[in-house]
Amino acid sequence: MLEPVEGGTMMTTTTRHDSVEARDMHVANGMEEGIIDSMDRIAELVASVQSG
Repeated sequence: MLEPVEGGTMMTTTTRHDSVEARDMHVANGMEEGIIDSMDRIAELVASVQSG
């Protein structure tokens, strides 16, 4: 979801898992780091589009 906020836009994502065990497995296999990397790439893309 994209939402206007003071000074920019906030992007909210939600990840749902079928079970606590599935969630724990994803976290144990690096999901958090992967999401952080993806968000960094999105931020870089947005910055490059804004700068023209």
